[in-house]
Amino acid sequence: MASPQMVMYEEEFAQVLAVTNRLVQDANARVVFVVDKN
Repeated sequence: MASPQMVMYEEEFAQVLAVTNRLVQDANARVVFVVDKN
C-alpha cells in the first residue's frame, strides 16, 4: 500500500518553524518533535 505524501508550502513551513522555535525557547528544550496526527 502506498503511503500518502504531505505537501507543505513555503509559507506554511515558515509558520511551523516560527512556532517550533518559540516552543524550544519557552520550554527550554533541545528538540521539538512535530507529529502529523493523520
